[in-house]
Amino acid sequence: LEKDLKTLERLLKEDSANGSGDAGDAAAVVAETGSTVKQHVRDVLRKLMEAYFAPNAVHKRETRSLLGLLKVALQRHAEVFTGSAPFCARAFAHLLPLVTCAGLSDNVRETISWCLCQLVTVSHNAVGDDCVSFRELVVGVSLLAEDCGFLLRSFQEAQEFVWQGGHHVGHGYGAVVLGFHDSMAALAFGEKGNATTSGLGKHHANRNSAVLAVEVSGPNAAAALALVACRLVAHALRVSPQASCCFLTPKTVTACSEISSNPNVGCETRRAALSAIRSILAECPSGVFSP
Repeated sequence: LEKDLKTLERLLKEDSANGSGDAGDAAAVVAETGSTVKQHVRDVLRKLMEAYFAPNAVHKRETRSLLGLLKVALQRHAEVFTGSAPFCARAFAHLLPLVTCAGLSDNVRETISWCLCQLVTVSHNAVGDDCVSFRELVVGVSLLAEDCGFLLRSFQEAQEFVWQGGHHVGHGYGAVVLGFHDSMAALAFGEKGNATTSGLGKHHANRNSAVLAVEVSGPNAAAALALVACRLVAHALRVSPQASCCFLTPKTVTACSEISSNPNVGCETRRAALSAIRSILAECPSGVFSP
């Protein structure tokens, strides 16, 4: 797998080199070679994500290296992701469960949060005017914010009914958030080789056969997930306000409000929740705020 990390670095450099080809026939050859390189990058990234983007491997040095390479790929080689909506969904599915892992440094969490936001952006660019993949992510993100508001409220209520001598708040309580059904079903359908951008809607009959599960072991994990959920809501509205506001509901606004006022969250989470509320108030029609 360390060899694969070095291969990924080499492929990213090759992709950069292919982007500077001459015009005419040479440009066509470069484009064809570049397409092959991008597919190779996806294959290597998928193998590495399956190995290292897992809760039991999150503290390995290779995981931090892969996060850095993924960030570089999103910054400088976005075509790797915009060329495949299912691959965007796969990367998102590998990253989100890492958010709630204990012991992560602030820098690692910030990198994960940044990558998730960029994946929302490239997923919007990948489908152009259709916005199918982007729409599914926005729906999942809004429901994730609602789940986070419920979890934080539940942990706060549990705090009032358990003996706390020598225990942290919410000790013994945990949850698993299940979401992004449509995105994961589209991923499963697309990777079979049967899906096209215009045909992703066919997967909805099997939406219950795929789901993204995120383990939330306590109030700290719930707060970390809420931080990312609020940032994703605000980012989706920034990327495409008209498309995003169609899939937000009054429950999303209420959840962000609950997150911002919960005593178990930190300053950054409050700021992210208030930013999401401000974005919703600025971009969404008044109907979103009606009960």
